[in-house]
Amino acid sequence: MTKGVIPLTLDEVIRVRKSMFEMKIGSREFGNDLPLYPEKLQSAVARQVAGYGDFLKYRKLEGVAATLFFGLACSHSFDNGNKRTALVSTLVLLEKNRASLGEATEDDLYLLATDVANHKQATRFPKVDPDSVVDEVARWFRPRIRDSRAGYRPMKTGDFLKSLKALGCDISSPDRSWVRVTPPESSEGRVAKVAYGGDGRELSADYIRGIRQQLGLSLADGVDEAAFFDLEPAVDRFVNEYRSVLDRLADA
Repeated sequence: MTKGVIPLTLDEVIRVRKSMFEMKIGSREFGNDLPLYPEKLQSAVARQVAGYGDFLKYRKLEGVAATLFFGLACSHSFDNGNKRTALVSTLVLLEKNRASLGEATEDDLYLLATDVANHKQATRFPKVDPDSVVDEVARWFRPRIRDSRAGYRPMKTGDFLKSLKALGCDISSPDRSWVRVTPPESSEGRVAKVAYGGDGRELSADYIRGIRQQLGLSLADGVDEAAFFDLEPAVDRFVNEYRSVLDRLADA
């Protein structure tokens, strides 16, 4: 995975934090939803795109993930819950780039988070300067990242329509059980009718593929899947999937 790594934006990291705050995890001494030190958070997020001119310091997904994890875990941007925010944000970054984290146990993730946060004392790191720590974390991520970029994601109807609108489509008001979607002028696609049973109804990946192909907004048309990334449901899923380690990190 050496091309086209799409970083998390500052707004997306804040959305991750707010989503976590609104879940039960917020009751485990998680702190506030907004950063205590906004400038530190901005700096931590900007690590993903550090470089000189057109040269990016981190060009592979494992490096971008490692530097984001380090930045969020160590910057103390929030009054509490920085390690938990770092872990979930990094998982969201991977999913945004059509990847996932495999072969990592609860103990693996707990030790990674606590070692990174206390990297100056952790025996895991032969050198404790930030660049060396990030390199070690990237080496840890490298064999565990699973590429799953092929295909399309299922999405809630409301989120799918919102993504289409952001791409320039004109979305009509629901007419009975349908919504009329007109593609942007830049597209060579044609008008599509999207089945509408409420914003919360899930559309299958195959159905979404067909609609996007009709609109001229498919992967083959050069429209990246990140344009249809559904952040909040991803946070919800990761918090539930990794709740045990997140609870342990609350006490670390």
